[in-house]
Amino acid sequence: MLKLVQTHTGPAATVRPFFLGRQAPLRFADVLRLDYESRVWRRKSARTQARLLLATALALEDHGFSSPRVVDITQGAGVSTAAYYVYFHDLDEGVCTVLSRFGAWLFEPFDDERPEGGAAIRALLTRAHANLNLVRALDRVLANAPSLAEGVGQARLSWARALCKGRPAESLMCDGLIAGLLREMTLSDPTEQDVEAMAELAVEALRRLTVSPLTPAA
Repeated sequence: MLKLVQTHTGPAATVRPFFLGRQAPLRFADVLRLDYESRVWRRKSARTQARLLLATALALEDHGFSSPRVVDITQGAGVSTAAYYVYFHDLDEGVCTVLSRFGAWLFEPFDDERPEGGAAIRALLTRAHANLNLVRALDRVLANAPSLAEGVGQARLSWARALCKGRPAESLMCDGLIAGLLREMTLSDPTEQDVEAMAELAVEALRRLTVSPLTPAA
């Protein structure tokens, strides 16, 4: 059973992304939990939906390559199975809602600090590694969810453009490289050392491919 604070009442809103820093949670489920606990919920329906989204994220974390069941989610959220269908047409809709938010969060690691080069790539891969089962779930679902695939693809390309300062050719190369690295991560169980090595290879590859080298990490 999830340990959720139930004393808040307030409007639902999208998860607020922030740069992966020392104080920022690495796990997407922790971001949802903090968002849930920091709100003053004025509508019970919005609070219940938030609980279901958090429970879905946790279930996806647990299941990895396989899909969770509605009963897993409702038990985690502390609501009835019937209540689930008040908020979502079916399991696919609930899962896609969570994965859409996860994709937007995964590719939104910039804040005021706006790290460049190796620092940004390491931050992204570290975040993906901490949420590997969610990355796997996203990879599995994209083939059958065109609108989700388009949204996540645009978010990833925007991330690449920010890293490459808007240079079109370099942005496309960076986008393809990051997509390939994330795909590789879903097919294995990389260690932290593996992730660091992947980041080093990515930075070196981009330095070789781009006309204007990326600014190296400090």
